[in-house]
Amino acid sequence: EIQDAKAQVALPIITAGTLALVPLFTNETRTITSNQLLLTGHGQLVGWAHGGALALLINGEDSFDEGKSKLTVGMAALGSIGLGITGRHLANTKDWSEGRVALYRHYGIAAPLTGASACLMFSDDARVMAGTVLITAAGGYFLADRVNSWNEFTRGEVRATQALTIMNGLLGLCILADIELVWPP
Repeated sequence: EIQDAKAQVALPIITAGTLALVPLFTNETRTITSNQLLLTGHGQLVGWAHGGALALLINGEDSFDEGKSKLTVGMAALGSIGLGITGRHLANTKDWSEGRVALYRHYGIAAPLTGASACLMFSDDARVMAGTVLITAAGGYFLADRVNSWNEFTRGEVRATQALTIMNGLLGLCILADIELVWPP
């Protein structure tokens, strides 16, 4: 039983990061592709958010209270592990281009962030927010699949789109900060 709260949060992250390196040291015969690394890393990243959102959906505002915080962190860690494994499995079994993988990664993060931002305009309920994140994440992957069927993008084209998305998002945050800090005069 680890009593230090910082260690409780850090231990799963350090363990996941260390375990991500194990295939590099134990896998001398098979190559590791870019898609395997990208989809595994993406799965681990969004798995934390999706697992945490699932815990938030179940426990609501109480997810980070004394008795339920371990469950929340545990579900987030399990989500990270599960989606990391899923990402690696997809990279091994699907013959996807790097552009398609980049689209899934882009929409897999952009859609839940957009959904959460829109949700915050109408509700501050934790369960509504968690449900919105999970639904828009699934919608983001569906949208990425549809966009890929219309046009086969390269990884570089998607990276340019990501850069523009980040810049426009930051522009919106700066405008909001300016309005909040200046208005009312």
